[in-house]
Amino acid sequence: PSSLAPQSYDVPAELVACILDNVRDRATLESCSLACSSWTYFAQSRLFHEVIVDSDAKLRKLAALLQQSIHIAAHIRVLHLKLPQTVGNARLFQMNNWIHEVPEYLAQRLTMLNTLHFTRVDFELIDGQYAAEFMKFPGIRKLELTFCTSAHFDAFQDMLLPFALYSLESLSMDEVSWGDPPRMDCDMPQIERPLLALKD
Repeated sequence: PSSLAPQSYDVPAELVACILDNVRDRATLESCSLACSSWTYFAQSRLFHEVIVDSDAKLRKLAALLQQSIHIAAHIRVLHLKLPQTVGNARLFQMNNWIHEVPEYLAQRLTMLNTLHFTRVDFELIDGQYAAEFMKFPGIRKLELTFCTSAHFDAFQDMLLPFALYSLESLSMDEVSWGDPPRMDCDMPQIERPLLALKD
């Protein structure tokens, strides 16, 4: 006798990964991660591939999430540290001091991280001392800089040197300047940034 009960089928993991890899909508990925236990890993890999931190509150929220759900850390490959529009040096340093705490909060947890992306960072905030702290992330191979600036080239050099000496393989720069600040009064163009290989 035929049964009207719904049948379940085992979908190969490779097919699930291929399908979810082409899903761009975050809400859909969140639904997929909850719909079926066999989909959770692949959906979360897409959801947490790149994480954006743009405030002290979000840094602490991410640290709390990683402490509560340890497995999430394995999905994070790109950490995007994004500062607001510059508002004057004194206030800038006061507002964005949280960026110095990133290695302390995240380095030991994000062992699979391979890319750091800085947006609107003044290199005066991350001098050689603070840049060296980011070396606590064990697998950084790629550094991306967008709309970053500095009063002097030496500050840029001091920030970059620890990365170059450590393990950096590629550097991507878009609207990076020293001296006059870069244009930040328009939306950032969504273009593919060229990569500069630092070593074979």
